[in-house]
Amino acid sequence: MKIILDYTKKYSIYIVISLLVIITILTTLFFTKTEPVLASNNKTIIPKKEKVTNTIKVEIKGAVNNPGVYELEDSSRVIDAINISGGLREDANTNLINLSKKLKDEMVIIIYTNEEIINYNESKIKTEYVYIEVENCPDKINDACIKEYNDTSQNKLVNLNTASLEEITSLPGIGESKAKTIIEYREKQKFNSIEDIQNIKGIGASLFEKIKENITV
Repeated sequence: MKIILDYTKKYSIYIVISLLVIITILTTLFFTKTEPVLASNNKTIIPKKEKVTNTIKVEIKGAVNNPGVYELEDSSRVIDAINISGGLREDANTNLINLSKKLKDEMVIIIYTNEEIINYNESKIKTEYVYIEVENCPDKINDACIKEYNDTSQNKLVNLNTASLEEITSLPGIGESKAKTIIEYREKQKFNSIEDIQNIKGIGASLFEKIKENITV
């Protein structure tokens, strides 16, 4: 019995040390996060490329606080161009402008004033617009318009002596009032040349230059 006790005392310290080492190892393995080991298959891991943002340049002019050329992301809209140019002036009129239209490189955006719209409205036929009843924007180059510019050069020539009221008002700058005056004029005397249209009140050399390619007699 004495021999057993002596043996136990002699080796108990080794047993305790062994248990402590085992506990330490197990604790370390349990609380240590190990990274997964990728199997070697001779493949090169290519890191993901960062997303490249494409940009475009557009010009915005007219009734904005800081007209000019601006660089924006290619997913930008007309409203973004307005905001980056300092916002709208107090006299700006955007009733004809599609603010949500997506921008394209080299676009030209024109923001009109209330006065410009009123002046243009006086010489254009009224259509479906509720707030500003005009057919299209005054400028062919304005890419931000809701409705595309009506280029009458692609249409048939309008005969001043025989055209209907609707055909005459299809001419740029000729509204219903001027069209009726043209019809009244030809009822009294025939148009002998397209230049005779300048005899109509309100149709001067500037307007004649815009429509001369579209009229005949």
